[in-house]
Amino acid sequence: MVDTSLVNKTGSVKSFAPPQDTSKLQVRFSGDVTAQGQWNHRTGALPFLAASDGSSRLVADLNLDVALASGQRALLTGEIDHEGSADTASFHLREAFVDFDLGKTVYVRAGKQVLQWGRGLLWTPTDLVNVEGKSLVPRAGSLEGSTGLRLLVPLGQRSNLTGFVNLAKVTDADSLSGAARLEGVVGPVEVAASGWVKPNRPHALGLDASTGVQGIDLQAGALWISGDLLPHAQLVDGKWTLVQDDDRPQVRASAGIGKGFKVSGVPDRLRIDLEGYWNSRGYAADFLTDGSIHPYAVPQQLSLPPSLANLAKNSVLGNYLKGDTAGSAATFAIKNGLYRANQFGRAYVAAMASFQRFVLEDMTLSLQGLGNVQDGSGLATAGISWSGMHGFFWSATGYWFWGDPLTEFALSGTGPALDLRAGVRF
Repeated sequence: MVDTSLVNKTGSVKSFAPPQDTSKLQVRFSGDVTAQGQWNHRTGALPFLAASDGSSRLVADLNLDVALASGQRALLTGEIDHEGSADTASFHLREAFVDFDLGKTVYVRAGKQVLQWGRGLLWTPTDLVNVEGKSLVPRAGSLEGSTGLRLLVPLGQRSNLTGFVNLAKVTDADSLSGAARLEGVVGPVEVAASGWVKPNRPHALGLDASTGVQGIDLQAGALWISGDLLPHAQLVDGKWTLVQDDDRPQVRASAGIGKGFKVSGVPDRLRIDLEGYWNSRGYAADFLTDGSIHPYAVPQQLSLPPSLANLAKNSVLGNYLKGDTAGSAATFAIKNGLYRANQFGRAYVAAMASFQRFVLEDMTLSLQGLGNVQDGSGLATAGISWSGMHGFFWSATGYWFWGDPLTEFALSGTGPALDLRAGVRF
C-alpha cells in the first residue's frame, strides 16, 4: 500500500513523495486472518473485571486500495471479529479515506485514518489526534482511525506542516477541533512542535524530538495542557463526583533510549529500549488502593452491549453492573470510563528487548516489562513469533501480572496468562 504518512513507526521524518503516475487504474486487495486463543489463571480480580479461564477469537482484516493514474487514491480497511465464547460476530470500519492534492502543494487525506503523530514506542504524549493508544503487545486486528481531514504541506526538503480537523461527532462549528504539527530536521535532530485547539475548551502545546548519538537512539516528547480535556474522579463533600477543571494546567512527558547490538555478525540482531512516562494529572497511588465506600453524586451504571445484558442478571455481578449509589474509587472510575491503560497513574517505566533470528531465521524472541512506579504493580511478557515468507505466521506470548490488591495492574487479578495466535497474511 502507498503510505504518504509523514513519520514512520519509530518517529523519524519521511521525505514526502506523491503517488507516481501509472498508465492504468491500480486495485489491490490485501489482508490477514488471525486465530487467537487465550488462557488465563489470574486471581484476586474485582468481580466485574474477572476474566474467564479461556477464550478464542477469529479476526479478519481486509484492505481495498484503489489508486488512479492521475494520483488520487482511496483505502478501505474493514475488520470482522468473531468471539468464540459468545459465538457472535461484529464488523468494524477501521479506516476509510481518500487521498488527493491541491495543485501539488497541499496533500489532502479525507476520512477515517490512523495518523503518525508524535514519537515514542509506548507513550506519545503529544498525540491528541489518534483514538487508540499503544500497548506492549498489539491486539489482533487493525488500529481504529480518527475521522477527519488531514492537510499536509511540504516546506522544502527538510520540513513539513500537517493539520488535522477532527470531524467525529461534529454537529456544528462549535464542536470542531483541530491540531497542527510542524516538523523538520535541525542538524542531527528531528524536532516537531504541535498544538491542539477547540472552541471553549482547554488548549495544548507540545514538543518532541529524536536523534542518534554514537549508535544510541534518543527520543522525548512533552505536552502542556491548559486544563482537563476529560472529566476527573474526585471526592466532593464526601461523594464521588466527575470534575472537569478547565483552568488546571498539566504536563505529560515521555523519554526513551534504545540501541541495536550486533550479534554473530548480524547488525541490530538484539534491540533494547527503555522508556518512561509522566502525567501530572494522573491519579495518586492510593486512589485505587483506598477501598473505602463513598456515595456517588449521581447513580452509576456500567453500560453493556445487548449481547452481554444477561450478565446483569447474575447475582454476583448484579451489584456492579446495575445502577447503584455508592462504591469504591475503582468501581466509580471504571464505570465512568476513566481508566486508560498505562496512563491512569502519574509515573511509569517500561523495558523492551527483542532478539531476531532466534533459533530459526524468521523467529523473534521478545521480553518486555511495564510498571506503575507509584503503586508497584506491573506486568511482564515473554514471547516468540515466527513469520514465514509465504504469509503464514504464529506467536506465543506469556504474561505475568503482579501487584498488591487494588493496584493498577492487579485490578483484573495477578498471576499468569497466555496468548496464542496463528494466521495468514495475503
